[in-house]
Amino acid sequence: MSDDNGQSGQRRQHRSHGSGRRHRERHRVKVRVRSKKKTPRSKRPLIPPALFLLSAVVVLAVILIVNTSSDSTGPGKDAPARLEGALPEIPPNQWVEIGVPYSITWHRQRHAGAVYDTRRKKYFAFGSDTHGEDWDNSVHEFDPLILRWSEHYPPDRRRSYRVDEAGRPVAGDNVSRPWAMHVHGNLIYDPHLDALVVMSAPMHNPAARAVRGIEKHPTWIYDLKTREWRALDTPDGSTPFGFAGASAYDSQRDVIVTYSQKGLWELGPDREHWLDTGSEVHHEANHSMVYDTVRHNLLVFGGQEEDCSVWIYTPGPEGGEKGSWEKKEPGGDACAGDANVPVAFDSHNRVAVAIFDNPAPEGEQEAKTSSTFVYDPETNSYRRLPKADLPLVGMNYTMVYDPANRIFYMLQGGRQDPPTVWALHLELLQF
Repeated sequence: MSDDNGQSGQRRQHRSHGSGRRHRERHRVKVRVRSKKKTPRSKRPLIPPALFLLSAVVVLAVILIVNTSSDSTGPGKDAPARLEGALPEIPPNQWVEIGVPYSITWHRQRHAGAVYDTRRKKYFAFGSDTHGEDWDNSVHEFDPLILRWSEHYPPDRRRSYRVDEAGRPVAGDNVSRPWAMHVHGNLIYDPHLDALVVMSAPMHNPAARAVRGIEKHPTWIYDLKTREWRALDTPDGSTPFGFAGASAYDSQRDVIVTYSQKGLWELGPDREHWLDTGSEVHHEANHSMVYDTVRHNLLVFGGQEEDCSVWIYTPGPEGGEKGSWEKKEPGGDACAGDANVPVAFDSHNRVAVAIFDNPAPEGEQEAKTSSTFVYDPETNSYRRLPKADLPLVGMNYTMVYDPANRIFYMLQGGRQDPPTVWALHLELLQF
């Protein structure tokens, strides 16, 4: 007990005795004050040693359990699945499942696309199945730093699907958003607009059979600052992109390029007019296209069964000018041809990374795994990453590259499984 409490008790006793004793008590108090001697305060610890030790043991146990439970197991999963304050230090040249440790209510759609926002350093997915299974027209955001998914707005109700005064299909109550649609490779991040740009149309959405009056399909632009969509019409109202095409951003010319069975079109720096380059067509659907930031051309993969060829398009000097095509038959490691090839370009290593499904095991009807290949445009060759096999990828257009941290991300998952993000760090000198 402190001196303050002791002196208060003494004063209460002073008032209960005679004046002489009160005088003596007051005198003693004054003497104590003049001497400036203080009674030592209690040294009793705030937390008993035993309790403190027990608390420390519990905290360490929790940390150990969390770290252990977040480790992945299986092929390509031998790095921690948690990130604390920085992007993961993952082993090179293999896919690591950085996982989904939190509850998620949506599922990845096979026909969705994905992009990486270099400004916010976040991953965005958009696109839907719509074959009577899922009509999700929301923008889904993944933060690799904290492993969190977020939804920019709830998917719009089907009864909100309608045609606006301009003859465009729109969705949403008191807003105008794109319908749920197949996106494939027709989604990019445009640093010029700081926006997502969707160059596709809801051609497989069953709502088109019930909603009449659709006259045109616009390019959809999603402003990441305001989180609002706006429609961009072509001057003649035509759709410059076909079903299951692919798009890319040409950073040297500040041009958006889209390529499908309708040809190759470019959206110039004004972001107002699609320009037909008049280039020939070598693919019909389901191909992937990436921009080579080193050689300033476009690489097209897939689109044809059992084909490992790479088509290279060298654009004209200005937006809308016709470029030239060249078909390459890569050497190096043998690849199983595939129509659907996730691909992204690594600006640091100056190569592309592509994923091909492996053939089905002998005696079985379906493939089980996919292999990862590095394509080097300089040598026109593939090199397989021996430790980077994945569970069967199938139709997937969600591989992106983070140039700041030199990490590839890819989204996996289906109708019954939660979306899972994989990460890969490529080190060419280590394989």
